Amino acid sequence: MIKISKNFFIRSTVFIIIICLSSCSLKSVFTQNTKLNIGIAKKDFALFQEIFKSSNFDSYQINSKILSEDEAYNSISNQDIDFYIGNIEALISEKDFLKKKIIAKDSLAWIVNSQNPISSLGVTELQEIIKGKIKNWKEINNINEPILFIGRYDENFTNQNLVNYPDLSRIESRVQAKNEEDLIANICKFKNSISYIDLSSEALQNASKSVKKIFISKNDNNSNSDSMFQREIHLYYQPELINSKLNIQSFKDFIEIFNSSEVHSYIKKNNYQLPSVSELLAQGLADEAIKIGVSVPKSGKYARFGKAVIRAVEFARDEFKASGGVLGRDIELVICNDESSIQDLGSSIDCAKQLSANNVEAVIGHLGSEASIASSSIYQANGIVQISPSAMHSGFTKQANNQGLLFRISSLDSIHAEKTIELIQKLSNDNQEYNILIIHNGSVFAENLKEQIISSARNSKIQNRIGSISSHAVESKTKTYYHLLEKENFDIILPIGPEFDVGQMMIDLAVLGKTNVDLIARGRNTDEFKKTAGLRTKHLYNIGEKFLVSENSDFQKFKAQITKTREFIPYASINSYIAARVIFEALEDYYRGNFSSLAKAIHRKTFFIWGEKIYFDELGDRLDDPLKFMKFVNGELQEIN
Repeated sequence: MIKISKNFFIRSTVFIIIICLSSCSLKSVFTQNTKLNIGIAKKDFALFQEIFKSSNFDSYQINSKILSEDEAYNSISNQDIDFYIGNIEALISEKDFLKKKIIAKDSLAWIVNSQNPISSLGVTELQEIIKGKIKNWKEINNINEPILFIGRYDENFTNQNLVNYPDLSRIESRVQAKNEEDLIANICKFKNSISYIDLSSEALQNASKSVKKIFISKNDNNSNSDSMFQREIHLYYQPELINSKLNIQSFKDFIEIFNSSEVHSYIKKNNYQLPSVSELLAQGLADEAIKIGVSVPKSGKYARFGKAVIRAVEFARDEFKASGGVLGRDIELVICNDESSIQDLGSSIDCAKQLSANNVEAVIGHLGSEASIASSSIYQANGIVQISPSAMHSGFTKQANNQGLLFRISSLDSIHAEKTIELIQKLSNDNQEYNILIIHNGSVFAENLKEQIISSARNSKIQNRIGSISSHAVESKTKTYYHLLEKENFDIILPIGPEFDVGQMMIDLAVLGKTNVDLIARGRNTDEFKKTAGLRTKHLYNIGEKFLVSENSDFQKFKAQITKTREFIPYASINSYIAARVIFEALEDYYRGNFSSLAKAIHRKTFFIWGEKIYFDELGDRLDDPLKFMKFVNGELQEIN
């Protein structure tokens, strides 16, 4: 008789349990390891081949091939394939047993020859062109050329996708394109031509200099027509066939991959659009939080500004969620510590890479023009919207590769320069001529703003009365710096640099006995700045964000929240709150399907924040006037006219 010890029994029991758990796991893996045959539309094949090669689909053995619409319909009906990715709506009847899930959209771009001066059309104008009522461009833009419409190459697609717009679905073209390349060739050949093509088309990307996209508006101030011209990309399947291959949970897991942030990043990178949240909710696929990146210094000498920005963005998020949020989805802030300086922008580059890898929808950041410009190319390469709260340098939005993803909340440096000269002229009178000294920190931004101020002063009585010195030596206290301050004769100081640097300059001026001067600051509203600068100058003026003197009740709530743990409210906090509200409100419209991309929603919407309208031009610069003239009186800002 064999004796079995109690310890052996326990060990054996544990071993059996482990075996059981392992076998359950293997069963799940086996279910997901099923071979899947997937047909894909030719125009979408490259995108989904890239997606299927990613780690997201490692658990599946996928055999994919290109199928035409007719081939796809027959193959999936005959159970020759498990799934089809594309659009076969024109072939499906109400009696069909096929099911579908929307996984992406491909917008149509209306295009003209690059030499055509037109940049936009109203829907009514477009309908009149297609119906033949408007036959010459001169009826729209004074160019005396007959309008030539180039017909698309896939009539099934045209008729199906424009079915809700009958005037557009009965297009009678004078030239019929054979394929995408032929359509582009005809647009390039005929300066008077117009047509439409898939936004993701490789032919369109390759011909970016020869053709241009035009905006189609609904003829009102705050609406969009992108949804009129979109090709929906569906995943088609037969429920009976799929149920025999995948259990219900495995099928849900497979579908959920298409809604993952990783797959979404592939879709956006290839110039496709995502389904709206309402469409995903209808399919039970809208559970992931929306990720928004915030790139600011959390440590180092600028940490206090970074922390104030984070509080402002958190306040905006909580406020927006309390009002309903983005169709019930959570908003996750992904914060990166950007300790960059004007001498070393490595931290900004690293943060841009980290946030892009996190598949954020948009980024609020970075602080300063240099950091914002240095990181912008990374965000654009990944199709991510970037809103800089404090970049003023024109080079941020006016760079040659701006893809419409860059926005700024601060006004342009040229506008600041014009406002500065305007204020100086307000302060001066016929009996007094002011000498102005610009003290700047030597950064790219500061050098540019200095030149803009000097340029704005041309042809005025102060054009020859402006001098400048660099404040590189402020902290090191070099003899050269003191000599320059002592030698210069000035009545007004225009400081360009961080607050504490400017405050230190004022202390140095007091040591030299130069306190009978006016100081015009830019966006400053820190208690520290007022103490060091305001008490050592004759008058302290400010050219800053209009909300600094706003009596709006919502702004006052924001101000009270931000100043709970400190005595001042940095202008970067105000601008970051505005950036966050712009993103959240635009996201809601984007996810409702009102716009084909987040960037287009921002470009075309008018935002109402703290009782003021905020809107952007085609480059991403603000079109509203954000600046006011202010003066510190008894430690408080007051607007001056």
